Amino acid sequence: MFVLDIKGAMKSPSLWCFLAIVTVLGSFKPKFISDFEPYVSRFVWLILAFIFIYKVIKLKKIWFKQSELEKIYSFNEIKKLKKKHVKTVVVLGLSRVGKTAFINSLFNDYPAKQRTQNIQGRLKKLKINQHVVFVDVSGDSIPQIYQALQIADVIIIMLDHSDRDNSSVIQKRRINKNNSFIKGLCNFIQGYNGSISDINIKKPQSLFLFNKSDLWGKKESNLHNEYKESINLWRETINGNVSYINYTNNHIAKSIKQECHNKNVNDVLEIIERYIDEK
Repeated sequence: MFVLDIKGAMKSPSLWCFLAIVTVLGSFKPKFISDFEPYVSRFVWLILAFIFIYKVIKLKKIWFKQSELEKIYSFNEIKKLKKKHVKTVVVLGLSRVGKTAFINSLFNDYPAKQRTQNIQGRLKKLKINQHVVFVDVSGDSIPQIYQALQIADVIIIMLDHSDRDNSSVIQKRRINKNNSFIKGLCNFIQGYNGSISDINIKKPQSLFLFNKSDLWGKKESNLHNEYKESINLWRETINGNVSYINYTNNHIAKSIKQECHNKNVNDVLEIIERYIDEK
């Protein structure tokens, strides 16, 4: 993939030197250039044109080795990927909501036995020929969540009905914690957090995943209504695209065995691809 970095090129001293030389040669052509012009003028201008294209348009080819696609990236490494114009999809939510299992399902991996303790990411190539890094964040670490928010191009917020993986009962306690989580994110973005003086979040695209839908599916309207107010607050806060779909990690093992994504995962990827393409 090739990207344009005109702003960066305009800060280059060599670009301005090149423009100065071209201006001088165009206005006051030295005699030695005139003598050899029939032989070398095309070659010289070809070289100058190449330098101009390289400095102004600054073409960069972004590609990754297989080992780079398989590794786990730290937060600092993710920030370096962003400098290479790699988009970030940050997955947020409370502990036990299914964030790590969801990210693993994108790579056809079995759920991890250990919970995420730090900000970490994995690279994935989308159908639109764009590499993105999916960022996993501990649901217990508010500072990490706020750090991840500020590097997000797309935000996925996972919600559920219970902190258990085998209960169909909608827990009011869990609903309240999820709503408080969303409102806390909104307060941070709006700048209400007094300990943060520089908030730089630029209208990220966002997607809400109502996870564990295989358990609460018959109570869909009830669960959606529980989160309606918070989602509307989020939409007003970020002033960007907001979507939401039902989701379940229940079919991960079957998808891995067949070496393909289940429909649920494909639905999520289609939305992400559309968001990334729009950026």
